[in-house]
Amino acid sequence: MRRRDFIAGLGVISALPITARAEPGVRRIAVLVGFAENDPTTQRRVAAFLTGLAELGWVPNRNIAIEFRYGAGDPAKNAAFAKELVALNP
Repeated sequence: MRRRDFIAGLGVISALPITARAEPGVRRIAVLVGFAENDPTTQRRVAAFLTGLAELGWVPNRNIAIEFRYGAGDPAKNAAFAKELVALNP
């Protein structure tokens, strides 16, 4: 079970931004999180991610668009969300 937790944690870390131009001056980031959205640890990590972006001058809905998907530990859901996010062409 610990191995699964470790691998799931790597999923969150590897979900760091994939950026590309969406509109002039706006970047789009797709983030696939392997945990549930209402999980307290997930909420802290997302908040830290957004804080880090803000410290670098990136403000959601101003100069960056962020698409979050939360797989909640379901491999099938994660796979579907990954395809969906790739289709958004981040």
